[in-house]
Amino acid sequence: MLSSGIDVVSIKRIERASMRPGFLERVYSSDELRECSGEKRPERYLACRFALKEAVIKALGAERRAGVRMREVEVLKGPDGADVLRLGPGVQKFLKGRRAFLSSTSAGDLALAVAIID
Repeated sequence: MLSSGIDVVSIKRIERASMRPGFLERVYSSDELRECSGEKRPERYLACRFALKEAVIKALGAERRAGVRMREVEVLKGPDGADVLRLGPGVQKFLKGRRAFLSSTSAGDLALAVAIID
C-alpha cells in the first residue's frame, strides 16, 4: 500500500523556534545537528528537515502518528547526498520492510517536503 505525506514550513519560524531553549534537542537528533553545523544556511537545512519529519509522520497514517516524537524520525544525508530516513525503534515497526522516498526543497521563506512510503 502506497502512502504519502507533505509538509510546508516557514524557514523564519524554525529559525525563531531554534532560539528557544530545548527546541533543537526535542526535534533534531545529535547527528542531524552535527550535519547542520556544516551547512552554509543552517536555517534552511533545519526547516527542510522539520518538513521532512512532518511529511514522514503524516505518511505513516493518522492511527500511527499518536505518540511519535520528532527525534524518532531522523533524516540524514546518504553517501550520494540524497536524504536517508533513519527511524527510532518506536516508529520503525510501522514501516515493516517498506521503503521511504524523501524529497525537500526551499524557496524564499518556505521549505517543502514530500515523503512517499512504498
